[in-house]
Amino acid sequence: MKKLLSIFLLLPLLFFASCSSDDSGDSGKKNQKRGELYSVSNKSAFDYFTENNLVGINIGDTFDAHRNGKAGEEVWNKPPVSQALMDGISGAGFTLVRIPITWMDNIGGAPKYTVDKKQLKRIEEVVLMAHNAGLKAIINMHHDDNDTATGGWLSISQSRNPTQKAAIEDKYTKAWTQIAKHFKKYGEWLMFESFNEPHYQNSWETSPDNIDYQTINDWNQAFTNAVRGTGGNNKQRILIIPAYANRRARLLDSFFTQPNDTASLRQAVSFHYYDPYPFGQQETNWQGVPTSTWGSQTERNIIDTHLKQLNDEYINRGIAVIMGECGVVLKLYNSLSEPERTTRREEARLSRREYLPFLFSTAKKYNISPVFWENGVTTGNGEKFGLFNRRTGAPNDDEETQWLINAMIDAVKD
Repeated sequence: MKKLLSIFLLLPLLFFASCSSDDSGDSGKKNQKRGELYSVSNKSAFDYFTENNLVGINIGDTFDAHRNGKAGEEVWNKPPVSQALMDGISGAGFTLVRIPITWMDNIGGAPKYTVDKKQLKRIEEVVLMAHNAGLKAIINMHHDDNDTATGGWLSISQSRNPTQKAAIEDKYTKAWTQIAKHFKKYGEWLMFESFNEPHYQNSWETSPDNIDYQTINDWNQAFTNAVRGTGGNNKQRILIIPAYANRRARLLDSFFTQPNDTASLRQAVSFHYYDPYPFGQQETNWQGVPTSTWGSQTERNIIDTHLKQLNDEYINRGIAVIMGECGVVLKLYNSLSEPERTTRREEARLSRREYLPFLFSTAKKYNISPVFWENGVTTGNGEKFGLFNRRTGAPNDDEETQWLINAMIDAVKD
């Protein structure tokens, strides 16, 4: 009887032990997934980029869209970002998405400059879609820094006035502090970029005054201090640091300085590359220069030299470099008459096939991570950088698009 009683007494213990073991297994799986979502390594940004073979796509003309000082995901008639789009980008072979964000009216007035919580939650949903698809992600401030855009408050020209500069930097610091706090629990797969292409009015290529260089340096330092000051994983988060107008040459200028950082080698410098202009961004001739052809040895040597200079200046010192935007527009030449239209289209198509794989393979050669500017546009008068169907996530239904995607991915394979 005692033995039987002992058995009955042991049964509940065995049952609970079994349940505990099963729960532990489930918990282990959840914790493993949670670790991927929230973990941060001690790797340098360069090692992280290299080991993950970062090659990316921008989700452009979406969260960066704005009109009359108001910013919104669908302002420029793009469909809301979906899990299908992220899955399609990942399935095509890309490992990173850059999500340009214009905040504008999503930041309240002085003195708190409260960032709209609905906007933060929506951005959080989207970056988690990226993570679910196995992608790394970058978020930034985008057209906020455009002096010529209505509502472009992060202004180089206004910052030439010391009082206005102080007010702008205060708003900038408080906005980034709130953004960083909202995302601070997430791991290193999520990166922050300080801004996009700040420049004085329409001065893109010419060297700005020293005061403008210093404003860029000051903003990058304020950004770094704000993010690091929020604690959590932000103490080690990888930060993307652009120079004036996000120009390659400005990274090589003696006036550009990287921010002082409490984290060691957790910065990457950024530049945008559509060279040679106007081949990269224009369809019509510019100052008599044809836009349909590219591919001479001289033109290839220029790209090689440009990227090698960045390798020598930064990569050789262990500092990561990201080509945050790049690409070539689709050129249709609809304004031309036949047979010139067909001739120019074919020249442009073949040149694009030459350019993109060469640019990406050269970036790989010099350990630079390229990120194509994808904006969902394939028709009309706008810059046609579209590769993906924004509703389904599938590559555009044409042989040329699939060829270009495959060529870019193949160019950076290990």
